[in-house]
Amino acid sequence: MAREKPYEIVYTRETKQHFRVIPKKHHSAIFDEIEERLSRDPLVPDMNKREMRSGTLPRHLGIDVWRLRLGLNNAFRALYRVDEEERLVEVLAIGVKINNRYFFGGEEWVV
Repeated sequence: MAREKPYEIVYTRETKQHFRVIPKKHHSAIFDEIEERLSRDPLVPDMNKREMRSGTLPRHLGIDVWRLRLGLNNAFRALYRVDEEERLVEVLAIGVKINNRYFFGGEEWVV
């Protein structure tokens, strides 16, 4: 049986801006973990990956958005959308969770 082609991971311009407020020492680990965890099964929920409820997201992200917890102690969050037909994962936001507050690009988001 042939193995399926991995999903391509792309980052929005906004996501690239979000990295500016995350210490550089975490960047490669975040990129590596996103690649590892989302290139094969981005739509299979697990302990660190789930689909977000539409009412909990900023409107500009749209619908069908998933969340990935990652990094040391799951301190970071990646929000992403998947195009199954194109086998593409679009990372929409990268941020940090501090207590029960989420910060993306230095701004607090209610998620």
